[in-house]
Amino acid sequence: MSNQKVSFKTEKELQEAILQEKARGTPDLEIGQKYGVTFRYIERFITKSKGINVSAFKASKKIKTLYPKDSKERDLS
Repeated sequence: MSNQKVSFKTEKELQEAILQEKARGTPDLEIGQKYGVTFRYIERFITKSKGINVSAFKASKKIKTLYPKDSKERDLS
Protein backbone atom coordinates (compact mmCIF):
# COMPACT_ATOMS: atom_id res chain seq x y z
CA MET A 1 0.00 0.00 0.00
CA SER A 2 1.37 3.38 -0.95
CA ASN A 3 1.00 6.44 1.29
CA GLN A 4 1.23 8.77 -1.69
CA LYS A 5 -2.01 10.67 -2.24
CA VAL A 6 -3.59 10.80 -5.67
CA SER A 7 -5.00 14.12 -6.90
CA PHE A 8 -7.77 14.78 -9.40
CA LYS A 9 -8.80 17.79 -11.46
CA THR A 10 -12.48 17.45 -10.57
CA GLU A 11 -14.44 16.06 -7.67
CA LYS A 12 -16.35 13.82 -10.09
CA GLU A 13 -13.07 12.07 -11.05
CA LEU A 14 -12.31 11.56 -7.35
CA GLN A 15 -15.75 10.12 -6.72
CA GLU A 16 -15.48 7.72 -9.67
CA ALA A 17 -12.12 6.50 -8.36
CA ILE A 18 -13.63 5.95 -4.91
CA LEU A 19 -16.52 3.94 -6.40
CA GLN A 20 -14.05 1.76 -8.31
CA GLU A 21 -12.01 1.16 -5.15
CA LYS A 22 -15.15 0.23 -3.18
CA ALA A 23 -16.21 -2.18 -5.95
CA ARG A 24 -12.79 -3.86 -5.68
CA GLY A 25 -13.33 -4.27 -1.95
CA THR A 26 -10.64 -1.83 -0.84
CA PRO A 27 -11.02 -0.93 2.86
CA ASP A 28 -12.19 2.60 3.63
CA LEU A 29 -9.01 3.33 5.56
CA GLU A 30 -6.88 2.62 2.47
CA ILE A 31 -9.19 4.70 0.26
CA GLY A 32 -8.99 7.61 2.69
CA GLN A 33 -5.21 7.48 2.81
CA LYS A 34 -4.82 7.07 -0.94
CA TYR A 35 -7.21 9.87 -1.93
CA GLY A 36 -6.89 12.12 1.11
CA VAL A 37 -10.54 11.92 2.16
CA THR A 38 -12.23 11.10 5.46
CA PHE A 39 -14.42 8.12 6.26
CA ARG A 40 -17.33 10.54 6.65
CA TYR A 41 -16.77 11.86 3.09
CA ILE A 42 -16.74 8.30 1.72
CA GLU A 43 -19.85 7.39 3.72
CA ARG A 44 -21.85 10.42 2.57
CA PHE A 45 -20.80 10.03 -1.06
CA ILE A 46 -21.60 6.30 -1.27
CA THR A 47 -24.92 6.78 0.51
CA LYS A 48 -25.84 9.62 -1.86
CA SER A 49 -24.77 7.87 -5.06
CA LYS A 50 -25.88 4.31 -4.28
CA GLY A 51 -28.63 4.88 -1.73
CA ILE A 52 -26.98 2.46 0.70
CA ASN A 53 -24.64 2.66 3.64
CA VAL A 54 -20.90 2.19 3.03
CA SER A 55 -20.77 -1.03 5.00
CA ALA A 56 -23.46 -2.56 2.78
CA PHE A 57 -21.62 -1.78 -0.47
CA LYS A 58 -20.08 -5.18 -1.19
CA ALA A 59 -19.85 -7.44 -4.17
CA SER A 60 -22.27 -10.36 -4.04
CA LYS A 61 -20.90 -13.76 -3.12
CA LYS A 62 -21.57 -16.99 -4.96
CA ILE A 63 -22.93 -19.98 -3.10
CA LYS A 64 -20.60 -22.94 -3.64
CA THR A 65 -22.62 -25.65 -1.88
CA LEU A 66 -25.87 -25.95 0.01
CA TYR A 67 -24.55 -28.48 2.51
CA PRO A 68 -21.40 -28.73 4.62
CA LYS A 69 -18.71 -31.05 3.16
CA ASP A 70 -19.03 -33.69 5.87
CA SER A 71 -22.82 -33.59 6.09
CA LYS A 72 -24.71 -36.89 6.27
CA GLU A 73 -28.45 -37.44 6.14
CA ARG A 74 -29.98 -38.71 9.34
CA ASP A 75 -33.13 -40.71 9.86
CA LEU A 76 -35.24 -38.75 12.36
CA SER A 77 -37.93 -41.40 12.78
